[in-house]
Amino acid sequence: MPDKYESFNDLPAGLQSRVRAIASDDVESWLRNPIPALGGKSFLGQLNEKEGYAKICEYLTKVEGYMR
Repeated sequence: MPDKYESFNDLPAGLQSRVRAIASDDVESWLRNPIPALGGKSFLGQLNEKEGYAKICEYLTKVEGYMR
């Protein structure tokens, strides 16, 4: 795991597959745009914070639930 996630390719394979399923065609932009549900932080910004991985997984689980 890198000290800081900077791009889609830095993400673990499990996160990559989950992001591909919900993100637009331009995944890199989606990772960098502010997301209201994350308090206006970007996906990467949230992921790089303390306990960010857990918060991102929680966010993805909620989004995936809405997509069913």
